[in-house]
Amino acid sequence: MDSVMGSLVAISGGCAILRPWEALVIGGLGALFVLLAIPIIDWLHIDDPVNTFAVHGVGGLWGMLAIGLLSERDFLRNYTRGLSGLLFGGGWQLLGVQALSAGVLICWSVVTSVILLNLVKITLGLRMTVDEEIMGPDFVDHCIQHDGNRSILNALRQRMDDLCRTEVATPDKSHVERKTPMQRCGRSLKSH
Repeated sequence: MDSVMGSLVAISGGCAILRPWEALVIGGLGALFVLLAIPIIDWLHIDDPVNTFAVHGVGGLWGMLAIGLLSERDFLRNYTRGLSGLLFGGGWQLLGVQALSAGVLICWSVVTSVILLNLVKITLGLRMTVDEEIMGPDFVDHCIQHDGNRSILNALRQRMDDLCRTEVATPDKSHVERKTPMQRCGRSLKSH
């Protein structure tokens, strides 16, 4: 599925000015680049479980550069500003413009992401607690229990039941207790 999405992302930028055979070439190469990027991203230990960067980052970058390679001068809407791609005798200018545009977008995305993530980190925090990480965000945020977390959740429920039986009631209840995901989602655990 990632290769299909990557091919569609790659062709989206030039869909108004490219011919069908060019779209097939760009889409096919985009799919290949996405499939090659996924293991590299995994090898670098970058947390991208749904391959968003591979599909949209790599596919989009290839799509932008492909316009500079395979497009012909657009007489109808003038999208290429009178330029043709490198492989159609237009020289390096359109490819250079596309590469510069891609570089600017990459820089803007990195700077904006760093600023926004730091604001979130300062105000709300970026990480879950260790307990919440063990239970997983599916359960913590959405009370979803599935094969990937069922055994962990059952073990935690058993541990929580054991602790509840041995817990001594404290007379001072002035502090506000926050409901844990296990308490919030207790019904969904018992129904499975």
